[in-house]
Amino acid sequence: MSLYTGVESGGYQMVHYNGQEAIWCDPINRAKVVESYTHDNYPFSLLLTDFDNFLVDTESKGKFFDHVWGLTFQEAGMEATVEELTDLRWKVYEWQSDVVTSTQAMMQRIAVSRDKFGNVLSSHDTNQLSLLMSKRVRDKFRSTLDDKFRNTDDPGVLLAERKEKLGAELLIKEPRLVLELASLMPGVLEFLEATPNEVILAIVSAGRRATLEQIMRAYSQVLPSFSQRFTGMLFGEEDGDGYTKPSEGFINSVRWHLAHKLHDECRIPRDGISIHDTLMLGDKALDTPGNRGGMHHITVGKYPGHLGPLTSHANSLYDLLRKIKDPQILRDDFTLRRLSYTFRS
Repeated sequence: MSLYTGVESGGYQMVHYNGQEAIWCDPINRAKVVESYTHDNYPFSLLLTDFDNFLVDTESKGKFFDHVWGLTFQEAGMEATVEELTDLRWKVYEWQSDVVTSTQAMMQRIAVSRDKFGNVLSSHDTNQLSLLMSKRVRDKFRSTLDDKFRNTDDPGVLLAERKEKLGAELLIKEPRLVLELASLMPGVLEFLEATPNEVILAIVSAGRRATLEQIMRAYSQVLPSFSQRFTGMLFGEEDGDGYTKPSEGFINSVRWHLAHKLHDECRIPRDGISIHDTLMLGDKALDTPGNRGGMHHITVGKYPGHLGPLTSHANSLYDLLRKIKDPQILRDDFTLRRLSYTFRS
């Protein structure tokens, strides 16, 4: 009898096979069908984790990014509290793949007095936000930045770069603020404690190195057991030589390519680690392209998104730790089964 008796006549597509695992996908509804040898007890060697909203809470209302944006608006001359300026910014700001692109789009809305939904802004809001485009503020922000921005006059670029630098300066001056403004997500310490020391942990993020690396440096001073657990960090702005580049599109796509980049550039040991033994964890679902088959992925958050083959989902890290102890759940979920064995090995 064929190993694939249950799937070979069903019109499914094989998306992964390495001699130990055979993962098949229904091409119509993308449901995964798993059959394998008896080597289900094969641990992951590398765990790649997202950063924002997975390890640290920087994006909730009043947290790090809101706080730094508010300080930047105040530096531009706006007379209001950080909380009031946060509410004002969210009228015109919407995330679009990276901070510079998002900020430039915000400036375009301000220039025509429209909010992010296309509604007309009040005269008070327009007057406040227009300060961000003034020559005085552009000159002020430019004076705080590196020489490479010396000839830059785009208000969106200058505002975004000043915001990033101000956030880093804030944590350099007062590292303990990280505990309040970028607190660890629930279950992070328990997850790290459950991960065996021999399993490599690395951070892969579509964020900016200047900001997120400074958050980790702050944690190295106030909670070194957290920051020291990670082997390295790689960011969406990097092209391999440390330079920045425009966004490659959807964040999930960026994260996917970075995960492979980390592996392919030997930033992690190659010996004994294959992409098939790699698990990626983040707060958004990640489809597995056919030509990239083999990497497992677990979405941790309220929204599982579009789950394809080799993926699983948990509502939180606590929920994930619960699931990998539930025999009934593990019976039907190959990715969770492998993670469970990884933590037990």
